[in-house]
This record gives sequence, structure tokens and C-alpha cells, in this order.
Amino acid sequence: MKKHRMLYFLFTATLSASIVMSTSACSLGDLFRPDDDDTTQTLPTEDDAQIRAVYDSYVQNCAEQGRKELSYEEWLASVKGEKGEDGNGWHYGNGTPSQALGKDGDLYLDYATWNVYTKDGGSWTLRGCIKGEKGEDGNGGEAAGNAELTIHFLELGNKYAGDCIFIQCGDVEVLIDGGSRTDSADTIERYVDQYCTDGVLEYVIVTHADQDHIAALAGDQSHKGLFERYVCKTIIDFPLTDKTTQVYKRYVAARDAEVQAGAVHYNALQCYNNEGDAKQSYSLGEGVSMNFLYNYYYDHKTSDENNYSVCMYIQQGEYRYLFTGDLEEDGERRLVANNSLAPCKLYKAGHHGSKTSSTEALLNVIRPEYVCICCCAGSPEYTSNNNNTFPTRDALSRIEKYTDNIFVTSLATNVDLSAKTWDYTSLNGNIVVKSDGSAFSVTGSNHSQKLKDTPWYLANRA
Repeated sequence: MKKHRMLYFLFTATLSASIVMSTSACSLGDLFRPDDDDTTQTLPTEDDAQIRAVYDSYVQNCAEQGRKELSYEEWLASVKGEKGEDGNGWHYGNGTPSQALGKDGDLYLDYATWNVYTKDGGSWTLRGCIKGEKGEDGNGGEAAGNAELTIHFLELGNKYAGDCIFIQCGDVEVLIDGGSRTDSADTIERYVDQYCTDGVLEYVIVTHADQDHIAALAGDQSHKGLFERYVCKTIIDFPLTDKTTQVYKRYVAARDAEVQAGAVHYNALQCYNNEGDAKQSYSLGEGVSMNFLYNYYYDHKTSDENNYSVCMYIQQGEYRYLFTGDLEEDGERRLVANNSLAPCKLYKAGHHGSKTSSTEALLNVIRPEYVCICCCAGSPEYTSNNNNTFPTRDALSRIEKYTDNIFVTSLATNVDLSAKTWDYTSLNGNIVVKSDGSAFSVTGSNHSQKLKDTPWYLANRA
């Protein structure tokens, strides 16, 4: 018998004009999902031998999410059939719905985040987030509070492009990548230690094997890597790579040493598939989850290392924050095709604002309100063509169709494009995004100006 997961969910509002529901409270029921397919299931009958096991799973799910469970009698009385009052199908699962699931008019519940989607025109659309225990009328639907979340886009202590993103939700800390060079580990540690006081990183996400994303994790003889400096509980990284570099070999050795010391290691494909103990969705706090998307290049080869990037998002109530590593145009197109993406409050621009990332195929779906770019603006590190220095003119022109709330970590100074030499300073500096799922702020350690208002932009991108 497969283990089943339970959810108690009561729905009290009209989600969409396209789906007409009773104005009185109606229950989606205590739905459960087998581990293999995201399909609508008929609930067990009262005399079914499995009913107690299903209820026990429901109680466990409530405990994990910090919700008060119903008594067995209340729970049993609340169970509803698999169809809504209008005859449309209910679906549910641990993560966003696949495009292949359901038909127009159906409704889907993501029990990891409490997000509700409707299917219209062949695509699933996020309609809202509903959670909470029983309201005063005995029905669910009261909004519960979301844990406060901070996302830090770090400067890395040198003039090179690279990613390191520190996320904190209560006592849970997440680190995404550790670039750009091995000496960045000193800078990262000084910054992270202001917030992570116990020396423990609950999750380390490593998007792909390029130096500017793993060097500080790997370390070298002169600089201890971040794996040595912190206790890392769970490491989730890229399923595939073609790298054979020394920095990659040091990364693997450091990661494996951390696993020997007690860390758990999964790759993103294992997470997406809920393989073994790996999960597609991890709870970071009340109303906050970290969710892994399917990237076609998790299990298909590519000539572009960037397209192996781990892709994930954090959901906080109705706010979604998307991270795609250095995913390029082809990877972004496939990401859209293979996942039910939704509009994002925040998007970490792919590949440092490269002209081959943040393409229209992705932006038209996620329609970001805020964009953070980890790069040294105007640096000739990869090109002497000023238009193609990060963040590129092409990428910015595409992003600006949706938002001008764009922020960049660092700035190249004393640039000589022909000689490809430069120094660096802060642009916005360390960028801190803070939200409780309602209030939302972006603050730079140097300043909080939008990119379009900075002297560099006016001189180089206006």
C-alpha cells in the first residue's frame, strides 16, 4: 500500500469569473494524493480499511504545517467527493500543476503552498493563496500569517561576476551558489554571519558547475570553502555537468566531505521527482516554501553548461520569487513549456543580465515586478562591446517592458574596454529584499536607486 498524504482545505471565495461557485462556503475536502501521479482521486468511504491511515497522514500534515487538526469525527464529516458543485474537477498535488493535467474549468490545489490554480485556455493560472484553520463559521479560508522572509543578493569582494544569494526565513537559512572566486568565501562568511548565528545552513542550492557559482563553496589552499565554514544540512545541486576543471573537482570533494560529515545530498531532478527522501517542495516557514521546477536539461545533455542550471522558486503567500541560475534562451523556452509558471513578485535575472537570458518567452509568462541582477555593471570581463557588458542592453530592454524596478549589485570603474581592465565599487551594493507576504521592500547597502536612475545607466543604457 502506498503512503498517502492528506490535506484539510476549505474554500470560501469565488476564484475566477470563469468558474462560478456557490457564494456560501464550500469544501474542497480532505484530499489525498498518491506518490506517483497528480490526478484526482476518489476519497475512501467510511468503511474503507484505509480511512484511519489517511486520517493519520492528514494529522501529520497539519503538524508539519503548524495547523490545528480536526477531530476524526469532524474530519470524516468534512470529506467531500472529487467533483465540485459545478461539476468541474478538483486536482491537487505537492507543487505546481503540470500543463498536461486536467481540462479547462478545472481547479488545482498545491498543498505545499496552499496556492489555487484554474485551468483556462489549456493553461493553469494562479488565482490566489488560501490557508488557515476553521473560521468563525466553521469553514476554512481565513488568511494565515506568512513568516517574514529576507533575500540577500551579495557582493562578492572582487570585480568578477558571480552569484551568491542568502535567504533567511525565521531560523532557516538557505544559500544559493557561492561565487565568484575562492577569496569570495571570506566576504560571504562575514556577511552571512551577521544573520546566521548558529553556523548552520539548512539548505545549500548549487545551480551549476561554473566557477562564478561554486568557487567559494569549493575553496582552495589559501581560502577555506564555505562547506568547511558552515554545517550544511541539505545540499541540492545540478544533475548534469560537462565540467572537468580543477575548481569543479574541488567542489565535488568539498561537497562529498560535507556529506561524510552528515549532510544530505540530492540533485534537483531527484527533488522534482520526489525521489526517495528528496522533495519537490520544502517548507521554510509558515506560508513559505521552496519549490523545484523541472529543467529539461536535468536529464538531457547540452553543449551550454548554463542550461544545466537548477531552477526553483520560493512561494510566500501570493508572492513568488524565481531563481533560474544562468539558464539561457533554449533552457528558458523549455522551462516555460514544461512547468506551470506564474507571475513573479521578484526574478533573479538569469546569467547576470546576459543578452541570451531573460528572454521574452520567459518574461511574458512571469511578468516580474522586481528584478535583481548579480553582476559588475559595465565590466569588460567577457566582452569589449559595451552594449554586451552585464547587464546587457538587450536584456534590459526586454525586462523594462515589464518593470523598471531593477537593481544591480556592483559597478565597474576605471574601465578600459580595449585593454579589458577595470576596478569595481558598489552599485546598489548588497541588495536586501524583505517581505512578510504583504509588505515588500528592496534596500541596497550602498543606495536603493533603481538602475534607470543611476549615472551608469544614463551614460550607457539610456
